[in-house]
Amino acid sequence: MELAECLLGGTGEPAGFSSGERAVLAHSLRTTGTAFRAELQERLLTSAAADGLRLFLRQQIQTVTGLGFRLEAKLRQCTDTDGLFSALQQEFWALTALLLVNGGGEAAGELIAYPAFSRQWVASLADAAAQLRELLAYGTDPALRECLCGYVSHMMTAGELHRPSYGELVYFDGLLRLLEPLGRHAAGARENFIHEQLLRHNFNHLGFLACLQKRERERLAAAWPGNMDRVPGGEQLLVFREGPAYDAALPGIRELLYSWRRDLQAGAAGGSVPDAPGPAAKLKLDLSVAHLACLLRTLHEAGVIAMPLSELFRAVPCCFSSRRRDRISGRSFNKEFYSVSQFTAARVRELLLRLAGLITARYFPVMAAIWLLLRAR
Repeated sequence: MELAECLLGGTGEPAGFSSGERAVLAHSLRTTGTAFRAELQERLLTSAAADGLRLFLRQQIQTVTGLGFRLEAKLRQCTDTDGLFSALQQEFWALTALLLVNGGGEAAGELIAYPAFSRQWVASLADAAAQLRELLAYGTDPALRECLCGYVSHMMTAGELHRPSYGELVYFDGLLRLLEPLGRHAAGARENFIHEQLLRHNFNHLGFLACLQKRERERLAAAWPGNMDRVPGGEQLLVFREGPAYDAALPGIRELLYSWRRDLQAGAAGGSVPDAPGPAAKLKLDLSVAHLACLLRTLHEAGVIAMPLSELFRAVPCCFSSRRRDRISGRSFNKEFYSVSQFTAARVRELLLRLAGLITARYFPVMAAIWLLLRAR
C-alpha cells in the first residue's frame, strides 16, 4: 500500500523513477501482491466470523477503493507505456475481489465500487451473461425475458454508464451463478426454474413482481373460479431467501407478493381491500444517525444489546427516527456503524457524561451536593 501511495501521489508521471526502474517496480508489484494475497487468504480462512473481521474487511475495502479512484484519475493524466499502472490496477482488482468473496460484500456492500473494478468484474461475467440471454430466448414468458435481459444489460454497463455498489456487483454474480444450470432444463421447464431461483435470490425487481402477479392470477382463476376468497394463503408453496435484494430500497419479494395476494383475495371475495395497519410509532431521538450508530455500537459491545448485529440492523429503521430523518435506512446506519469518527465518539461521550450527571443528581443527591461544593471551590 505504501508503494501505491508513492506512485499515486501528485499529478502527472511518477517522479524519481527511470524507465528501467518502473519496469522493475511493475514486476515487484505483481510478486509482492501475489504473496500478500496468499497471506491474507490464510488469515481470512482462520479468522472467526466476528464483528472484528467485518470491520477489518470494511477498512481494507475502503482503503483499496480510495486508491482505485485515485489510480483512475492518474491514468487520465499520463501514459502507461511500461505497464506500471496496469500492474497496480490488476493488483487492486485481485485484492478487492479476494476481500469481497471472503465476506467483504456483506461488510461493505453499500460502498460504491471504483470504475475499473466494476468494469473488470462484469467483464469476467460476460460469457455467463451472454449464455443466459441466449437461453432466455426459448421457453420463457416475454415479460420475464424482458425483465431479466434488461437487468443483465444494465449491470453489464457497470463502470461505464453507472457506478454500482460492491453489494450490487456481488448480487449480480450470485444471480448468474444460480441461473447457470438453466441450459440443463427442457424449454418448457425453464420458466419454473427461473421463478424458483429468482425467489430464492430475493429478486425484488418490480418487473419480476408483475410476472408473479400475472402467473398467480391465472393459477387462482383456474383452480378456484369465482371462489378466490376461499383460496388458502399458500405461503408454504414458495421458497424465499432472507438476505440481500436486487433493490435495497424496496421490501423483499416475499413481502411484495404476499401483500398483493392478500389484497387480491379480499377484492375477489367482494370486500374492500383492508387498509394496511399504520406503522408502529418510532422513538424520536434528537441524535444524528452517526451519533445513534456510535451509541448503539457501544451498548452492543458492552453486552447491553443482547441480539446479533444482523437483527440490530433490521430493528433500527423500524424503531428509531433521527434528528433529521423520520426513516433511517439500514444502509446508512450500517455505514455509520462501521465508520465512527473520533469527533462523533466525542459527542456521544459528552451525552453519556450528561446522562451520568442527571442520574447522580436524581438518585444520589448527597454525592451531587458534594460534587457541586468541590466545584465551587
